Amino acid sequence: LPLEASNYFASRLYPIVYKMVENKFDDPIVSRSIITEDKKLKPEHEHLYKSLSNIKSESDRISVISNSQRKVLLAGSGLVTKPLVKYLLSQKNIDISIASNNIDEAQKLASGFQNTKVVELDVSNGTQVDSLVSAHDIVISMLPATLHMSLANSAIKNRKNMVTASYISKDMESLNQSAQNSGITILNEMGLDPGIDHCSAMKIIDEIKGRGGKIRSFVSWCGGLPAPEDSNNSLGYKFSWSPRGVLTAGMNSAKYMLNGKTVEIDGSKLLSNSFKNVPLFKGFNFEGLANRDSLSYIDVYGLNRQELSTMFRGTLRYRGYAELMESFKTLGLLDSSRISFKGTNTELFELKNCEEFCKHALNIPSADLDVVQDKVSSALKLEKTHSRVRDVLDAFRSFGMIRSNNILSQNAQKVISPTILDGFCSILQRNMAYGLYEKDMVALYHEITAEFEPGNYELHKSSLVTYGSINTDGTVNETAMARTVGIPAAIGAKIILDGLVKTKGVIRPTLKEVYKPTLLNIERLAPEDSIIFNETCTKVGIDELKARSIAFRL
Repeated sequence: LPLEASNYFASRLYPIVYKMVENKFDDPIVSRSIITEDKKLKPEHEHLYKSLSNIKSESDRISVISNSQRKVLLAGSGLVTKPLVKYLLSQKNIDISIASNNIDEAQKLASGFQNTKVVELDVSNGTQVDSLVSAHDIVISMLPATLHMSLANSAIKNRKNMVTASYISKDMESLNQSAQNSGITILNEMGLDPGIDHCSAMKIIDEIKGRGGKIRSFVSWCGGLPAPEDSNNSLGYKFSWSPRGVLTAGMNSAKYMLNGKTVEIDGSKLLSNSFKNVPLFKGFNFEGLANRDSLSYIDVYGLNRQELSTMFRGTLRYRGYAELMESFKTLGLLDSSRISFKGTNTELFELKNCEEFCKHALNIPSADLDVVQDKVSSALKLEKTHSRVRDVLDAFRSFGMIRSNNILSQNAQKVISPTILDGFCSILQRNMAYGLYEKDMVALYHEITAEFEPGNYELHKSSLVTYGSINTDGTVNETAMARTVGIPAAIGAKIILDGLVKTKGVIRPTLKEVYKPTLLNIERLAPEDSIIFNETCTKVGIDELKARSIAFRL
């Protein structure tokens, strides 16, 4: 059929082209096909000037350096950037400048790839930032969220598109009109959570709404965890980078709606209000915490609050995490207030090892087992033999915080920190890092309930479970977290460079023009990079819905 169509088109076009070659421009067909003469529109086509003016005005706003070799500025060289660089360079005609304040780290990242170069980045130096941004077609910021604004302002000034994997902050949101005026797109929340969770959810939501269905319930869970066989410590958790963000996340306030009831939890009570059993998969022993303000996503996802009975987003952990972390909090180990030292100007405490930190943090005379046990029992208001007390002591023992004749080298090192929280983070990082041949895991789960006729429901489920990969020598090749954050960010940059995203301003991947090509590109990933969603849809009545839905089992 394609060959037949081409032959037919050629047979009709050839005689016209031949007349043009013979200079027969007075032929009626040839004459009607010409819309310009002497570098101007012919009189009968002058109405097109207005459209041309609009197109020129829009195109002038964004300067693209080269259609043949596109230049990407990657700000940051941390743990999630390797899959990002790998994906972009697998596409055609892309050069990447890795901008970082850690040149050694950036050079190590670049050494594994062609078409990369390393440049130094100081986000506080506006002149340098402008110079870098203006020399590229698009900016991808994988810096901490607090550092995005310098790059975003420069992107607006220099009319360059931008991608981040971070939540849209109030400061970033305030740039929406400026970005629109500049004719650029700043695509945020283009990672895992937030990121492809939006894409997966919106695909289902829009499909349901397109068939006239009403969304009655939305539940989403996501977690980055060790693979089950590597969750071999007190918290069932391990860290690839600083634990501070993980620990402070357990003290965020939360708001959600569950089966018609709106629940608000103060940050000080989040850990004590965990969901003890989250039965997503039979093979996993999950619990969970509510994740900030779930109700804000009603508008983000274009849902009707009056039609919803459940709107919930949560963070997954292995069973026992929240209770132990709550115990640590009660003991003061999550205290982020700065230490005050009488008679000195120092802002840091320096303790010679983890035992000394235990004494300092718990305000006890020694780190002997019986002394620590008394303190823990008293603080938790539980008997010394209670399982929670025992769990804390087991954790402290593994952290080197209880006196022992066999102190591990990492626990014999000094603890230097401005706060108890930061000191505790340094101890966790020493003792709960990934070891050789250990892998991480990412689990993402959506459940969306739709009603089409009274009492007739569809239960939609979308899940993703993926694992990190290791090298033959046992070292990490790519973490699951890096892959599921870095690749979506790279895809976001690709679809913008390809001209598939028309919306200007500060956006997230809830738009069909973003999530549809993103999911399509995810489906096309090579096997070693695969991010696979498993989707099901089951038609149920109300009784079966209550038996099957996670919303009724939390």
